[in-house]
Amino acid sequence: MAIATIVLLIAGLAGVAAMFLRGEALRWNKPATLSADGTLLTLVATGGACADRTTVDVDEGPDRVVVTVRQLSLAGACSDVGVPVQVVAELEAPLGQRELVDGYCEQSARARVTGCRGTAPMVQREPAD
Repeated sequence: MAIATIVLLIAGLAGVAAMFLRGEALRWNKPATLSADGTLLTLVATGGACADRTTVDVDEGPDRVVVTVRQLSLAGACSDVGVPVQVVAELEAPLGQRELVDGYCEQSARARVTGCRGTAPMVQREPAD
């Protein structure tokens, strides 16, 4: 019984640590820029001045692509100055007609945040050469 409890505790702590180390989701500025071949998205998000790492997660489906920009900051105290951060997300297949979604806005509590709703275009396509 005690061993099972310890195993569950360790598994729970590992899950929390993994979530913490992924970083906080950031809302990215609309529109993102899509390369002419449709496979590279360039996004700009506003992150913190003390960020240790910025990453981008891409979840591709047949009808939509969810892109989440994350930033990890291990600093204890930091100013609240926003710093623009540019990231590039590589898609496995061209975006085509699939819907582009900001992963930050997928969380119900954030769905009403400015930049998560409205009619602003999500993507701007680069001209073909």
